[in-house]
Amino acid sequence: MRELREALADLNAIRVQVARGTQFRGYGPTSIAVTGALALTVALAQSLFLSGAEHHIATFLALWISTAVVAVAVSAWETFSRTQRFHPGFSRVMIQSAVEQFMPSVVVGLLLTVVLLRVASDEVWMLPGLWEIAFSLGIFASGRFLPRPMFGAFGRASRATSVAFVAPAALEDGLTERLAVERALVPVADVRGRRKTDLPENGTLPRITVEPDTFTVRVDGEVIELDPVAELPMAQRYFLF
Repeated sequence: MRELREALADLNAIRVQVARGTQFRGYGPTSIAVTGALALTVALAQSLFLSGAEHHIATFLALWISTAVVAVAVSAWETFSRTQRFHPGFSRVMIQSAVEQFMPSVVVGLLLTVVLLRVASDEVWMLPGLWEIAFSLGIFASGRFLPRPMFGAFGRASRATSVAFVAPAALEDGLTERLAVERALVPVADVRGRRKTDLPENGTLPRITVEPDTFTVRVDGEVIELDPVAELPMAQRYFLF
């Protein structure tokens, strides 16, 4: 029985790990459009019937908290239905992981509300915008957006930007005409004799040593000291949408 529980625990850990490494596709356009239209409608109604939010704090908070509850309910409904459709078998784990990553934004929104009410109640009108910023950050944190396919993977671009290596005898036998492939076929030549020195732009062969005690790295006897990376090219900020 103990072995069974351990096996089930291992399977659950694997499922959680796979879910956390998979792009979450639970957020959809319908909830975004509906909640956006709802927020615009409430903002218009507030400007017409509730000007001066600092003088009607209770009514203002009740109005926008109700709007936030409706928006969260709509988003939760679509997220659940899309997760069932796009992540069958992993829906519960995917939703649980997304909620765990989204919760810090909810806490931030609550803390901002408390701070503004206690310290700067005259600035309470900023709360809806601050909630929206926190909500957006929660979406980005829980969405686990991954890089989208590049242009080279669409249409005929993949065939035009790649080659397939085949045996020279196959090309001489008319393989290209028989298969009618669009990708260029290139004969394999002297594969076993290729070395790093054959690379036109990366043929350097330095002697790299690492001291086991201090982890000092030496390249051809010269100590290499690199500053921490301040900016990562092609990081997630380039793939927000």
